[in-house]
Amino acid sequence: MMFNVNTPVNLSRLLLVLSSLFLVFEMILGGSHSALAFGLFGISWLLFAAFGIRARRIGRR
Repeated sequence: MMFNVNTPVNLSRLLLVLSSLFLVFEMILGGSHSALAFGLFGISWLLFAAFGIRARRIGRR
């Protein structure tokens, strides 16, 4: 089984990881983009949850 990057679940997972790293670096460095980091993190969690639930429903059929 190959890892397909182009599926929505994998793209949202990648976005979640990248936004988490951005959030951590903003917290450590005390940057001025913390609101942007929290926004990206929240949006990526919503996308990951939405695509994950949809993928599970399709997988049950």
